[in-house]
Amino acid sequence: MNEELIDDPVQETEEPKEPEDEKTSPGSSIEDAAQLETLRGELEAARRDAEQLRRERFLLLKGVAEDDLDYFVFKIDKLVNDETDFESAATAFLKQREKKPPAGIFRSGAKMTGGAPRAASASETMNRLIRGLSS
Repeated sequence: MNEELIDDPVQETEEPKEPEDEKTSPGSSIEDAAQLETLRGELEAARRDAEQLRRERFLLLKGVAEDDLDYFVFKIDKLVNDETDFESAATAFLKQREKKPPAGIFRSGAKMTGGAPRAASASETMNRLIRGLSS
């Protein structure tokens, strides 16, 4: 009798084993979630910074002094709502500001002074008299 070895049609298949690395360890999903949250926070901070720079650039192009940017952005942010975006609020705020100077401040030549003009001191009066200037 010639026995032939017949392969069994139902072969046992071995499932490929996944290499054990950091990705399949049970604690890695927690680490991945923490890293994802960190990246989301960084992304949100970058978006806020980009928005702040965009707003400051808009105000600079409108003629606002660089020293006043923080104040203007703060005041205009209060005017922004669902119907009003930053640009339209800024335009309205700047137009209103052009019409009315701030209270208590007036221009005397090129010098800005606040309130009423101050009275000359005794030494200033003497200096004017010595120099021959009328008071």
